[in-house]
Amino acid sequence: MRKSTIRAVAVLAAFGLVAAACGDDDDDSGDESETTEAEADDEGDTPDDDGDDMAEDEGDDMADGFDLGGRTVTVAVENAYLPFNYLDPETGEPTGWDYETIDEICNRLNCVPDYQTFSWEPMIQAVADGQFDMAADGITITEERAQIVDFSDGYIAIEQRLLVGLDSPFTSIQDVIDDGCSVASQVGTTNLQTAIDTFGEDRVVALEEFGFVVQSVIAGDNCAAVIDETAGQGYVGANADEVQLIGDSLSSDQLGFIFTPGSELTAAFNHALDGMKADGTLEEISSRYFGDSFTITYDDIEFPDAPGDDDAAGELIIGTILPETGALAFLAPPQLQAVELAREDLAAAGAPVTILTGDSGTDPDVAQETANRLLGEGANAILGAAASGVSQSIIQNLFDNQIPQCSASNTSPAFTGQENAAFYFRAVPPDEAVSPIIADVMAGDGLTNVAIAARADDYGNALANLVASELTALGVANTVVTFDPENAAADAVVSDIAAVGADGVLLIAFGEGIPIIQAALEAGVPASAMYVPDGLFDPALNAAVDESNPNVLDGLTMIGASGGKDFNDRLSPLTDGNLIYGGQGYDCMMMLSLAFAQAGTTDGQALYEAAIAVSRDDGGDTACSTYEECVAALDAGEGINYEGVAGPLDLDDGGDPTFGRYAIAQFQDGALVTIDSQDIDLNF
Repeated sequence: MRKSTIRAVAVLAAFGLVAAACGDDDDDSGDESETTEAEADDEGDTPDDDGDDMAEDEGDDMADGFDLGGRTVTVAVENAYLPFNYLDPETGEPTGWDYETIDEICNRLNCVPDYQTFSWEPMIQAVADGQFDMAADGITITEERAQIVDFSDGYIAIEQRLLVGLDSPFTSIQDVIDDGCSVASQVGTTNLQTAIDTFGEDRVVALEEFGFVVQSVIAGDNCAAVIDETAGQGYVGANADEVQLIGDSLSSDQLGFIFTPGSELTAAFNHALDGMKADGTLEEISSRYFGDSFTITYDDIEFPDAPGDDDAAGELIIGTILPETGALAFLAPPQLQAVELAREDLAAAGAPVTILTGDSGTDPDVAQETANRLLGEGANAILGAAASGVSQSIIQNLFDNQIPQCSASNTSPAFTGQENAAFYFRAVPPDEAVSPIIADVMAGDGLTNVAIAARADDYGNALANLVASELTALGVANTVVTFDPENAAADAVVSDIAAVGADGVLLIAFGEGIPIIQAALEAGVPASAMYVPDGLFDPALNAAVDESNPNVLDGLTMIGASGGKDFNDRLSPLTDGNLIYGGQGYDCMMMLSLAFAQAGTTDGQALYEAAIAVSRDDGGDTACSTYEECVAALDAGEGINYEGVAGPLDLDDGGDPTFGRYAIAQFQDGALVTIDSQDIDLNF
């Protein structure tokens, strides 16, 4: 659930948990203090003889071991989400359902709430990182969010409904499904995922603001919208002559408080909530905010400036989309550790940068879902993806939302000049840079006839053709054979290689290349005749091929992008020597952060243009290699030329580096050893 500029309306029916917990029967006396013995046991209480133990002693929660000793609990709230938290239009003081509920909880648990205004987008991650003890902001309980924060028990059930125009021909959800028209929902909400699940991603239009979603239905741009019933009723009330809700609930979501993972507060707050449900306190509070008597609207309230709000506090939020799982999972550790090193360096320099992380899974569907989540959580820029094909799957989404994207490892030439790559740049040159190095290494080893086995995708096809051209220019015969990476039959690929009669093999693959190497070894191809580029540049490749024989790949040569020695020495202990694209990942972080420092805004176009500018000398710019040095130059009114840990970047106008640094490594005695390195200046 995300904040919505709506009028709060009666939603007592949404408090399913409250009603169920109160346990009312046919007694109309209104006395809800009495519980059954079973209910009391559930609460950990033993009823007094008069059955009124909860109402009698407000310290009962503490008697059960939940005495927080007067500790201060920091609570992140937005103060802009009716009726949960907002600034009172008459007094200007913060108030709302969250305040009353948490005040009562702390009264029972012996704690002191310290409410801190913070914006919605980075709030969940901020709690996960321990910046706050908890957050209260109408947060939907989801499995994905529960991976990074702890949730309280649900305290409100929110139904998701379908909103259509009053004159719409549709009377049911199935009518909309059958019609095939476009459906709107808000970025970053569970409503958006419900819309995608119900109608299909290609039919769903994600809009930034809740008001835009409803207005798109009124204007006829979209035939329907998936929204929370609370919000929908509010808009029906304000626009009864234009919109209506149809059909049953699409889904029901529970709202909960969030806590830093492992926090002792979770169990304590759950215990207090249970007591408040049982004795009627929670329903009493809710009746004041979710009934007809609550008439405050968003037109009535002021919106506070909040730390964590991009415009108010000047924070850049970078989301990573990297292969934590999948065929390229070995590429994630050096990049993620490089991002963490950059985060530490930026934090030490006081840079206002927050990192959100997400998995690409080497899978376009996973990457797209992650991109939507990160954008919904407020990411202003994206670092990733690792694979060119995966970046292609999200680039249109990022282009549509004007989100700058920096990849540390995309080498496909296809991005260069691509129409929807207007916010895309990278820290590694396209394959035109590495292809002559690969060809030189193979020719230098005396090969005369090379088989190039490549996965049939953007990455494989492009690199194979470039290397083939370079080999031909060097007088080395070569043949390209391709394979479907999703259904690669190792024996068939090796058979195609054998048919070439080659004395050397270049295997352009990801994880699917491991069984091909195994089959080639079994067929008698020596490891010393094998060469692999970055897609298999993994120090643990020998163990993946044969865990029992560390020397199985002795003589196999790898060629891939590298960082500088100083940075590699810093990164290596964190990644067991896996360095591929680590330096480039660090440089992406620095270019984005320095672009924000120079532009002073999270506007996508301004950030992109600044990222290009800070990477090169546009005439008299000050060369700098750390964030502190670069910002000091900016503060002095100077232009800057960031010299990266992987070497000079010097991006061209299309976002491609004109400098590349590459390592040439070989397995020797069961270990990957760097035997040479080459720098290349492309001078685009």
